[in-house]
Amino acid sequence: MDEVGYARGDTPASTKVITTMKNTDARRKSYPKGEWTSIIECINAVGGYLPTWTVYKGANPTQGHADRSLPASWYFSYSDSGFSTNEIGLGWLTKVFIPLTKPEQLDQWRLLLLDNHESHVNIEFMDLALKNKILLLPLLPHTTYKCQPLDVGIFGALGHFVNDKLAREVRVGQPILSRIRFMQIYEESRRHSMTELGIKSSFRHAAIWPPSQRKVREILDSFPKKDKQQQGGQPATPNAVTPPPQQTPQTAYEFQYSIDIILASQQLTPTQQIRLKKLRKSFDTSTATASLYKDELDQYVTAKDSAAAKKGTKKRIQGVSKFFTNEEALVAIAQRDQQEVKEAQQKATKQLAKQEAKQQKEADLMEVKRLKNELLITKKRQREVEAENRLIRGQNKKVQKV
Repeated sequence: MDEVGYARGDTPASTKVITTMKNTDARRKSYPKGEWTSIIECINAVGGYLPTWTVYKGANPTQGHADRSLPASWYFSYSDSGFSTNEIGLGWLTKVFIPLTKPEQLDQWRLLLLDNHESHVNIEFMDLALKNKILLLPLLPHTTYKCQPLDVGIFGALGHFVNDKLAREVRVGQPILSRIRFMQIYEESRRHSMTELGIKSSFRHAAIWPPSQRKVREILDSFPKKDKQQQGGQPATPNAVTPPPQQTPQTAYEFQYSIDIILASQQLTPTQQIRLKKLRKSFDTSTATASLYKDELDQYVTAKDSAAAKKGTKKRIQGVSKFFTNEEALVAIAQRDQQEVKEAQQKATKQLAKQEAKQQKEADLMEVKRLKNELLITKKRQREVEAENRLIRGQNKKVQKV
């Protein structure tokens, strides 16, 4: 069991700059580092591994912690700094290692190799391990790069894949990645680096399994010698490459090899050799430019999709504990979305009822106004009738007098 950390958006130091010979001031574009993300991994000697445990920087779980493209069994947590804490280490032991490595016989002991990080060697962690028959074996300080299987063979390859993909994201203008996009990159890199063969090889090179006294002696003897060799910077001997068959070049390597064969034949004049070398140089530049354009186009499409998916990732997830799996987060998000839909429907129903009540009130007012107008017309008509009757009675009286 060990941890590895990444700064989301950090430009890898190994990033290369391809430019023309005339441009002597080419520089690698630098971006501010993103927030720190810690990842806990655990492997065993038979080539297996446990689900990934991710530690984000933050105080509350948000929708940016989970995504359907990630494995459902992955765990997520958060801390103020993005680093593992004693509480997180205890949570990993409780929710991941103990239940997922439970032996068939309850009286069997389990062995857990780890470093001397505070989150692994505190009293609560060791007490819980002892109660569950887990034997902790902390490695000696400054020896994990040779004795920790994850450091020996897994994290190196994993970091290579992750940094390569991060550099591609930076080239298309995505210096700071979303949490989901970063974990998608990590998950893809993890599938390529954490294989059964690679895990077994890591345990073998660390002299842990299968046990080998000779390998242990080699590791112990290599500590001072290896350091001196690294300081001296002795280059490694390149592996021999099988030349391609003599046919029409299909790849850039075959084209370059064919050019080298022609130049080595010494059948060309100096002028022809110079022109052929310029042709090869132009071909190399064009090939590199086309490759960069293709990578940038692919990464631009991916970054565009990622930016579209990033919207709304700041919503908090309710109903999950401080340590939760991707599946639990997705269920909580679905329940929250259903609740939001239900609340929206209720709100729409209330607004509709309110609008209908308003329309009914306006209709009632119009009806009252109509009745008032009819009443006024009726009263006016009655007054006119009474006036006509009085006029008729007056005329009748005059006739009777005559």
